[in-house]
Amino acid sequence: MTLLYQGSAAPQRGLWTTKPGLMGAILFGLLYLKLIISFDVELGMLGPLNYVLDILIMPLIALVLFCYHGRLSDSARLSVAALLGFTLYLVIQGGLYGQPGATTIYYTRFVLPLLLYYSLLLCSVNHRARTNWLTENLVLLVFLLGLVGLWFMPETSNHDEAKLPTYFGNLHKSAYIFSVALIVGSICLRNLSGSRRLALAAMMVFAIYMLIDGWSIRTPLVLIAVYAGVLVMSRFGATGKSVLYLLVPVLVIALAALSADSINWNRVSSGRLNMWQIKLQMLSGAELHQFIFGRGFGSDHIRVDNWMGEKDSHNNFLQTITELGLVGLIFLVANITLLYRTQPNLYGRALVLGYTATGLFSNGIIYRLLPGYMFAIALAYITLAASEQRRKIPMRNGGFQGV
Repeated sequence: MTLLYQGSAAPQRGLWTTKPGLMGAILFGLLYLKLIISFDVELGMLGPLNYVLDILIMPLIALVLFCYHGRLSDSARLSVAALLGFTLYLVIQGGLYGQPGATTIYYTRFVLPLLLYYSLLLCSVNHRARTNWLTENLVLLVFLLGLVGLWFMPETSNHDEAKLPTYFGNLHKSAYIFSVALIVGSICLRNLSGSRRLALAAMMVFAIYMLIDGWSIRTPLVLIAVYAGVLVMSRFGATGKSVLYLLVPVLVIALAALSADSINWNRVSSGRLNMWQIKLQMLSGAELHQFIFGRGFGSDHIRVDNWMGEKDSHNNFLQTITELGLVGLIFLVANITLLYRTQPNLYGRALVLGYTATGLFSNGIIYRLLPGYMFAIALAYITLAASEQRRKIPMRNGGFQGV
């Protein structure tokens, strides 16, 4: 199991009794408030507040990491350093194309949630029970707000199809938030009892209905499918896994080949296949400096036949190499790989793989800030839950190492 941070062996204490706990409480307070004001109507005066909350969250994350980064393991510190290196590259690359602000603001939607993940862990030393309680209530709040949106927010649509109302800004954002909340909710259920457990279970049934029928956005379902698939695959032995790894791609390719005449897969993919082909052609014809450093922020948006107007590539990795070049793509993949390697158990690794899959097939969670925050909270909960199950290992200073 990965060692991620270390803390003292002191008993659990109230959040307000230590500096890390206090900063963690403030972070959760800002996240609660951001969820509440992210509704799908004209924000009016609350619009600027939504951005102010992000501005407040950023320096608080920086303060936590500056004060307590020494408690992180070597692998976690390397992950944080790589995230900061990516941010520096964004500033430099954006400056080369005259868009340092736009480039940095957009692409740090990937960086900030992952730094939040490490910050929440550092703030939770000796406060695991309270942090878990806050996360469990936040998951309940997500579903409750979704229910409020169903009754009080306007109807939405996707590809001219009417969909049920949503609370969190738009269909895709809401579906991503619900999918991550559903996954962490399945873990929360084990730690709850009584009325809170029943309430969460009922809300999760509501979330499943909204994801499958109410909104029916495919990529969030891919997240859940990958997460569940990884957990199921773990039950097979080495031979069984090898057979499945070989069999599944063969079946997918065979299905696509046999159905090519009867099924328009480009239409099924909502034009993605055509867009991806054109983006790959753009990359093959790019000049050397464009391939290495990209074409700059906004260059991923182009007009393509059989695509609805001017659109991006609907693939976060193609988008990254188009706008940020090979260097940007290497930073993105390296950071996701380091995040995967720091996960303490199968649940965390499965969630990271699902998170990555959303970026392979669409504009996934990777560059969406609020779903990214939810992803960070879920990972922190999984890590803290794993630390409760792990036997404490004494250290020379009388403390212990946690996951």
